[in-house]
Amino acid sequence: MATNYVKEGDVLDLTAPYAVSSGDGAQVGSVFGVAINDLANGVAGPFARCGVFDLAALSTAVGAQGAKAYWDNTNKRVDTDGTVGILIGVLEDAKADGDTTARVVLNEAVVGVSEGPQAAAAVADVASADATDMASAILVANETKAQLNDLLAKLRIVGIIAAA
Repeated sequence: MATNYVKEGDVLDLTAPYAVSSGDGAQVGSVFGVAINDLANGVAGPFARCGVFDLAALSTAVGAQGAKAYWDNTNKRVDTDGTVGILIGVLEDAKADGDTTARVVLNEAVVGVSEGPQAAAAVADVASADATDMASAILVANETKAQLNDLLAKLRIVGIIAAA
C-alpha cells in the first residue's frame, strides 16, 4: 500500500456549516455528505459521502430512476435542476411531483461547481477570424485545443465524463 495512504473516504469528519440532524444532507465547501449524528453549527462530526439516502427534496422536482440529483444549498434539499447546485448523485427510484423526499445514491466524487451555466468560468467562443496563413491557423488551432481541454476538465469535475 502507498506510504501516503491515510484512510477510507466513505465517512469524513467535517465541520457542520449549519445545525444538522442525523440523516440531513449538508454541503461543506465542495464536499456533500449526510450527517451521521446531530451536529450544531460549527461542530465537527462524521458525514457519509457514499451510500443511498432518503433526503429532503423539492416537492415539484421530478426525475426518472437514474436521473441526476443536485443539492440546493440555499433551501437544503435535493433538486433535479442542474443549475441549483452541485451534483450529489443519482435518483435510485423515480421521483414524482409532490414527493418531498428523494432516494439518492450519493456520488463519491468531490464536485466543486454547479453543473449548469457557469458565469465565473464561462468558456469563450473560439476566435471567429479566418486563418489566412500558417501562423494564424496554428493560433486558431491552439486556442481551440485550449478551450476544448478546459471544457473537458469542467465536464470531469461535475462527473459528466470520466477522467482519462
